[in-house]
Amino acid sequence: NSTTSNILEKQEGISTITMNRVTPPLIKCCIRRRPVSASTSISLLQSSPETNISPPFQHRKFSGKAHQGAKRKIRAPKPKRRLEQKRIPPMLSATASPHVFVAKTALDESIDPSLLFSDGQTIPPMLANGTFQYLSPKKDLNFQYPSHGIPEVAFLGRSNVGKSSLINAVMRKNLCVTSKHPGRTQLPHFMALYPNSQEPEERVPANASGLIIDLPGYGYAAAPKEAVEAWQSDTQDLLLDRLDKGVLQRLFLLMDARRDDFAEMDRTVLGWLEDAQIPYSVVLTKTDRTTKPKVIKLVNELCMRYSSQSALEDGLAFQSPIVHTTSSKRKWGIHELMLSLEAEFSQEDGED
Repeated sequence: NSTTSNILEKQEGISTITMNRVTPPLIKCCIRRRPVSASTSISLLQSSPETNISPPFQHRKFSGKAHQGAKRKIRAPKPKRRLEQKRIPPMLSATASPHVFVAKTALDESIDPSLLFSDGQTIPPMLANGTFQYLSPKKDLNFQYPSHGIPEVAFLGRSNVGKSSLINAVMRKNLCVTSKHPGRTQLPHFMALYPNSQEPEERVPANASGLIIDLPGYGYAAAPKEAVEAWQSDTQDLLLDRLDKGVLQRLFLLMDARRDDFAEMDRTVLGWLEDAQIPYSVVLTKTDRTTKPKVIKLVNELCMRYSSQSALEDGLAFQSPIVHTTSSKRKWGIHELMLSLEAEFSQEDGED
């Protein structure tokens, strides 16, 4: 019995020594299942000379001049780019309106481009004191083209260029049908401008101040190929007929400003208008969906084209030197387009 007790005492002593030397105090507490706080565990670790475990929650303190009184450098914000006169390409000139440009080759010393379209913030008197009305092909026109000698302007453009929305913005009335599907307009539509002073029974095509023609779009359209070719041929016949009658004052050709370059179909239409000797002006649409430099690039190309055409024809070009940039959604350039529209309605027969 004495021998057995001695052996047990020696084994207990060895186990105690082994536990003290191997097991850290934190593990002992865990083995004993005692709840220990964080401060207690840190003090136990620091008071144990047998352990080489570094105490947690000790942050290193930075020293040195790099961290003493260091201040972050604040850079001044870069100035925003603005379209200044010196940044405008040499082939065009800015006007009083930021949405209208004119080719420099069409200007002389007597014309100050900074004074052009200075009234672009207001609606012209003819349109402000008038209202547009849709002409029914059966009731108002008897399925014939108007034959009263009223000045006319036509709007033409590629399908999905925003033609109907732009015409509605100019008329300040939703008379043209708009759609997300290209090629919705398949027949020409006539809208007449009547003075507000006229009585309803006096508003007949013969008493109109001017007519707007909404022409079917060219290019892609949601219709059969035979129908597309048919109404494009009808559009050309209509324009030639109105030109021969002397009532078509100008055609406004709409182009999408989001494109990096003009489509092949647009260039084909430009060439056809030149051959047919139809006066036209180019209007860029949807300028709110692209950047200003891209718009200026397209305007500069149009002004270069005007310069080359006027040089070939000895100063006579059917393209107008004025280029409109518009946005039906933001109402950019709408009043300026109204000014051009009023100028065409105010012309007498035979006047350029």
